[in-house]
Amino acid sequence: MTLALEAQPKAKKKASAPSKPKTDPRIQTLRNIFRNLHAFRAVYEESGVSEIVDPDGIAWSLWDLETLYKIAVNTNLLPLRQRQAIELFLVLNMPEDRVAEVMQIKVSNPVGMYATSGITHLLREMDEGRILNPWADNSRNS
Repeated sequence: MTLALEAQPKAKKKASAPSKPKTDPRIQTLRNIFRNLHAFRAVYEESGVSEIVDPDGIAWSLWDLETLYKIAVNTNLLPLRQRQAIELFLVLNMPEDRVAEVMQIKVSNPVGMYATSGITHLLREMDEGRILNPWADNSRNS
């Protein structure tokens, strides 16, 4: 079952376009999905929806997102600050100033930038084949 993030989603695309910071729409989409991962899990538990389609028509599977999240926070692929920012700021939705305190950095540091850098790094690793790219298999989203 699929949930669309817009009223009428475009045709499904694969999420394997080359990542370009500040221009790759997957970066903002993944930030938003990680920020709402708990809600996505709850929707799945309640209704069985395990896939969402973003406004650009890219289908995101809960299982692929869970795998990507585990890679992001449970491996040394990303620097510590990026792992912490993804976990605390995005997934746990902690306020930026509280995350900075937990990370033991200045509260004036933009924690969100660490999260964005981490997501950009994850997408680049996927695009370059160094970690599993769940969207590379053409049969997955058909």
